[in-house]
Amino acid sequence: MFIFIATTVGASIVYLLRDQLILIFTQDPTVWAEARRFLEVFVWSLPFFGVFINAMFIGRGSGHTLPPTIIGIIRLWGCWVGIGYFLTLYMGYGPLGIWAGMTLSNVLAGTSALIWLKYGEWLKPVIRRYGHRKRMKALTNH
Repeated sequence: MFIFIATTVGASIVYLLRDQLILIFTQDPTVWAEARRFLEVFVWSLPFFGVFINAMFIGRGSGHTLPPTIIGIIRLWGCWVGIGYFLTLYMGYGPLGIWAGMTLSNVLAGTSALIWLKYGEWLKPVIRRYGHRKRMKALTNH
């Protein structure tokens, strides 16, 4: 929850200062307009991306690498590339289709990761403590 709230605060600041931030990098009106549109669409998905990253680190750190990997692959190839490609080329949205695909990928991945953290079995150990068994056997033999 902290990650989500902190990222929402940061994203809100970026959103409010988007014009000034863009002007730091370019004065070209065409680039400025596209960068502004990108930030208007994408910045609100960053809290979900923060949740996604946090959940992935928790999962991988607990030894459960498959679910985070699957969520990550679906996020990148299914949503970001797949939906972005479809919206851009087949629906005629142009660059907005890419930004929408990226945004949707973060929202879906963050939500999926949160559901996995809540209901998944990532708390169950995946590595057996071999040394513990050995010590227990030695203690019972004496």
